Amino acid sequence: MLSSTSIVRLAALTTILLSFGLGCGSGTQPEAAQEHVQAGNQLLAEGRIGPATAEFEKAVRLDPEFIEAHVQLANIVASRGQVGAAEIRFKPLLDRHPDNSMVLAGWGRLLAATGRLEQAQRVLHHAVESDPPSTEAAVDLARVLTALGRNEEATAAFVRAADLGASESPTFLLDWADFLQRQNDMEDSLTKIEQAASIAPDDPAVLEALGRAYLDSGRPGEALNILQRALAATHGESPLYETRRQVLLRASASTPRATARPDMPNVLLVVIDTLRADHVGAYGYGYPTTPNMDILADHAVVFETVVSQAPWTAPAMASLFTGLYPSVHGLDGGIVWGEGAISSSGGLPFAVQKVLPPGHQTLAEVFRQAGYSTAGFVSNLYVNSIFGFAQGFDFFDDEYEDYNFDEGEVKRRADVTNERVFEWLRAGLEEPFFLLVHYNDPHWPYEPPSPYGESFVTGYSGSFTPTKTREVVVTHREVPPPISDQDLAYIVGLYDGEIQYVDAHLGRLLEAVRELPTERDLVTALTADHGEEFLDHGAFNHGYTLYEEQTLVPFIVCAPSRFNPRRVSQQVRLIDAAPTLLEMAGVENRNTKFQGRSLVPLMAGLDLEPLDAFSEATNVGSQSALRSTDSQKLIHSLIDPKWLLFDLGSDAEELHDLAAQRMARMRELAARLEAWREENRALRSQINIAETGVNRVVLDEEMQKGLKALGYIQE
Repeated sequence: MLSSTSIVRLAALTTILLSFGLGCGSGTQPEAAQEHVQAGNQLLAEGRIGPATAEFEKAVRLDPEFIEAHVQLANIVASRGQVGAAEIRFKPLLDRHPDNSMVLAGWGRLLAATGRLEQAQRVLHHAVESDPPSTEAAVDLARVLTALGRNEEATAAFVRAADLGASESPTFLLDWADFLQRQNDMEDSLTKIEQAASIAPDDPAVLEALGRAYLDSGRPGEALNILQRALAATHGESPLYETRRQVLLRASASTPRATARPDMPNVLLVVIDTLRADHVGAYGYGYPTTPNMDILADHAVVFETVVSQAPWTAPAMASLFTGLYPSVHGLDGGIVWGEGAISSSGGLPFAVQKVLPPGHQTLAEVFRQAGYSTAGFVSNLYVNSIFGFAQGFDFFDDEYEDYNFDEGEVKRRADVTNERVFEWLRAGLEEPFFLLVHYNDPHWPYEPPSPYGESFVTGYSGSFTPTKTREVVVTHREVPPPISDQDLAYIVGLYDGEIQYVDAHLGRLLEAVRELPTERDLVTALTADHGEEFLDHGAFNHGYTLYEEQTLVPFIVCAPSRFNPRRVSQQVRLIDAAPTLLEMAGVENRNTKFQGRSLVPLMAGLDLEPLDAFSEATNVGSQSALRSTDSQKLIHSLIDPKWLLFDLGSDAEELHDLAAQRMARMRELAARLEAWREENRALRSQINIAETGVNRVVLDEEMQKGLKALGYIQE
């Protein structure tokens, strides 16, 4: 028997199909009645049954013969379990329109829901054979034939429904996948679920189905990653939350985990979002922004020239996690806007964002497989589970329900992040642990809590306030309005205040971790995802260029029992961090494809062949950069398009383009840049992370609001 839930789901499917012109009606209804039906269909798709009913009733009053309105009203009555009332509504429709496919589809659906499967089969078959054929009837016929055990006919019915356009519905595809699974056709079943995920990448039910399928297919790692996204998309008060959490735990238990060796150290990785290397004291900054970082650096290996692989959070963090360039790991693009469709929250328009594909292996996954307990605490919306960043973490704190986007509270403050970390530490540590702590305070908006940064803006008499800085900071690569040197110094002072604030809480974190009653050594690493521009090249913010202010980040690694403090001048890359930390922990990673390499030889004072460093910016247009081992910088922009060449040895601020004067050198570097691109294309193909809907997510209205408040989405 089909449940009442199936009726509701099929009613929603009917609405979707109608939006594609696949429903049926006389086509002669008054325009006002049609508008009410369209409004009712939209409300029905959003799950707002009461208002939808009112709209259909208005349509019937305007046009008593509007078949679609009558059928939708009957469907709604049936969905509420009022079978008798639904039959009363259907009978006059059947008398007047015995061959109407929409009427037959609704009647057959009701028969199926009440257990009259043989009758339902005949009615639905009639609806499918009507002119025009009913897509929704073909879907329901496939379900009924499945329930009757008439598998051969059910197979044909599923194919017919797909031919009629039902494959646009993820619900239909999941039903088909379930049928195929019962026939032991696991490969085709998985294909249908992946197809459903490509249509509805934000639907937790689809993600759960995909996770279960991966788990049943012996792919627990990918299952775990997908199920983390399913749980992240499920409200904590939903009755499905616990069900999905249990499936997630089952996937976690199925994921291979070795027994850690006694010599493996605990690892703390701190990432400070939007931290320019040249605003850190240990990197030569003249203002007291980072006293705690500087103390850490005094006891650590400091890499003086560290190139990030992207100038904005999502691809840079994905490169840090995977040791791969953005064009290889796939999270290499920004938001794409859709038209004429809705997200799961019903909001228009909808935005689609790439995610870190579940087939990649992250730093946290390798640590967990080696026997580590893994936990992550993040403070930027773009490092959320829905984008795939929870991969490999036993515990991942990315909640943002306490953010107030309307009031400008768009990032979790370091003190709140610390409290969550400390709570996890107090709950009882399992050693060895890999702990990621991500702070977002230096990211715009710049409004450091008092007293941090006050000394940097003392005496400012201009018109800017922290809130008003949005006028110039969030301009999305456009040239900002002219401002005075005093205004610029004020904005930079606010940014420095944010750094000073996060540094204070970094100090408290380091102290708390040092005081833990642990039995193992501790490796502490600190870095950033990208930098920030302050009119260095005519703009503010980040994400849109590949100049040094956006791509140079700190990388400080402290392991006093293993390495003496030293400074390393040779340029390295953010993708080198993961293999470095794994080698320091004694973790083998034979099955992980890194483009980065371990920097342990440099930390020990040994030689390591210098390598070019590359960066990519695909948030707007497409840009790539090569920073050579002899401090030549080539930037290729496809936006303009243009080639820029800088000699960083004599022009560290990248103000003098030498491309025209040094054509031979530019061509040589351009050839190396193109060879790197080709290597990336080949490696991406070799890794074989398919471009499917599983690698994208639809952003709901709340997430869009938060990213807009952070400046990622333009007004």
